Amino acid sequence: MRKVVLIGTSHKFQISSSQPCSAEAEQFRQVLRVLCREHTANALAEELHPEELECRKVTKSICREVAHELGLAHQYSDMSDSERKSRDYRHQHEIWVEANNSPSTLRGTSQCEIYKLIEPEVRRNHLIKEQYWLCRLQELDTWPVVFVCGADHYEHFALLLGGLSFDVFAAFPDWRPSRT
Repeated sequence: MRKVVLIGTSHKFQISSSQPCSAEAEQFRQVLRVLCREHTANALAEELHPEELECRKVTKSICREVAHELGLAHQYSDMSDSERKSRDYRHQHEIWVEANNSPSTLRGTSQCEIYKLIEPEVRRNHLIKEQYWLCRLQELDTWPVVFVCGADHYEHFALLLGGLSFDVFAAFPDWRPSRT
């Protein structure tokens, strides 16, 4: 059975560049440890690419650290910059900036209306990423796997996986650290 334990979160929790021993980072590590153990995971994968780590001047993500600690396979499942270009992928921020800079869009259009206008293009680009992750997970072919992605992808990626007969355990749609 191809089981995916799915965690949606903010990407800032995946990388502990400024304070590697922070309470938030430790909470995320603990959540990953618990889910990996509870589901007898054999791998931990994530929406992240090593290029992002380089930009933030860190060598590994929290997911990679936990995978190493638990003796699990780990996969950075996101596209590189060159792969994004070859697939004509545009980040949500790029689409938003383009819409806000368009003179025809700006005349009398609220931010909420602009978002509604760009939502289909954002969704199309999200699907490009989500299909890429699916291929990467199939290449990894190690189950069960705990997969961490941005909260804005959580619902659609769960539906994509479920529609292809993956066993999806919906762990957290939008994990955030608890306030202690």
